Amino acid sequence: GKYFDRVGTYEVDSVRDLGSPGYDSQVADKKPTLPTSSSSPMITFRFKNGCVAQFRASGTEPKFKYYIELRGQPGENREE
Repeated sequence: GKYFDRVGTYEVDSVRDLGSPGYDSQVADKKPTLPTSSSSPMITFRFKNGCVAQFRASGTEPKFKYYIELRGQPGENREE
């Protein structure tokens, strides 16, 4: 499939798609090592700034879930 290389001003570093048939740009054969599923797919974008964003459909409710992670340095203010 075709995946974004940017989201707004943020450059995508890698993509892992656990839908069927699956894709992982971080491994040589592009096949994810985690299980894939056509009924509950999940996609992960890793950005060059260190942010990780995961998106998936809920398995029990009619809603879309997302998880965003961005590591900060100890003692660094959030505003910086």
